[in-house]
Amino acid sequence: MAVNKNAKRLTALSVAALKAAGGDVRAWFAVGVGKDFLFYIDKKVAQPTKFKEPLTLKNMLTKLKVDVASTIQKDSLVIAGTIQSAEGQAACEMTVKVKANGGGKSTLKSLVKDAGFKKIVGNVEIVKAHRGEVDTADAEMDSTIRTEMKDKKVKGVKVTPGEHEGEEKIEVPDNLRKALKVYKWWDKDGRADMERILDAVQGVAPETPIDDATKSEAEDTLQTIHRRLKKFAKAGMYDLFADGKFWPGKLAKLRPQDYDLTKPVLKNLLKQTDSLLKSLQGAKNASDFTDQSTELLASIEDDAQEYSELETIGRRLQLDDGDFLEFMEAGKGQLPLVKDLVSKFSNADVKMLLKHVGGGNWDHLFLQIMMM
Repeated sequence: MAVNKNAKRLTALSVAALKAAGGDVRAWFAVGVGKDFLFYIDKKVAQPTKFKEPLTLKNMLTKLKVDVASTIQKDSLVIAGTIQSAEGQAACEMTVKVKANGGGKSTLKSLVKDAGFKKIVGNVEIVKAHRGEVDTADAEMDSTIRTEMKDKKVKGVKVTPGEHEGEEKIEVPDNLRKALKVYKWWDKDGRADMERILDAVQGVAPETPIDDATKSEAEDTLQTIHRRLKKFAKAGMYDLFADGKFWPGKLAKLRPQDYDLTKPVLKNLLKQTDSLLKSLQGAKNASDFTDQSTELLASIEDDAQEYSELETIGRRLQLDDGDFLEFMEAGKGQLPLVKDLVSKFSNADVKMLLKHVGGGNWDHLFLQIMMM
């Protein structure tokens, strides 16, 4: 697996976007191309949901002249999220907010190990929320789960004294916590969402297609339902709720009377969600993706044009890969100065200036020239 193989343009634009963002949050996406991935950080967009459609990304990347983008299909794996860096932090924080066609947090965990990815982002910490963002609902759910499992005396739960007098620390096996968390989500929201989408899809006549807003919302919800239930089924979490007389599951004490995530039900639900997703994706028009990618591309066309000119100059200077990326990053926003520099000096002279005036650093060189 490789990231941005033969797509240096995406790497340079992403490096520049991350640098320009400072400590602000920016959106990123990764889309599968065969065994490899194309990775991009947007300079302006902060909402990763704009990057959820593979064919939107295909059109966008094609217009950015990324040749391998032609292999992207409507079922290509996609993940997207947000990234934030800050001075003094050892690593960038990355979240995963969009997961499509088999992509997930594990995909990002694989990407961060790639050398091409490290050129862009460096060290990464994968988080649920960035600094200053607190997912209170998620924290409350975990606290409720721990308390319930302690009260029901579920096997494997450990209670130890907390940091302060009168406090206690409840530790629960991770597989039990995840299983109960999925079921609570299903019982609270998932089941109702599934029924609502089924009613919406089946209740609309073929000659009256679902409007785009409903279609998009339904697909996002179905992706979440399918992904969570698939993990629940694949890990055999339904066995944890088994109410067998002789071999009850570890969470049998927390099994409600109307528990319905049994193996046969899960199998049927996964078939339904898979069929509904294919139906919704197949109903989309190619023009939908073209319009979306054009809207996204409009925000980066100026950057793309500047990149093209900087790329031409960088190639003319015959820089190696490392120097080329540093040149592209430093040259962002400095195109007039760069053009003036290369019009007055030969390749050898520019490299001599870089060494003796800039100390081998392009940013320093450009700063020194501006101060002259």
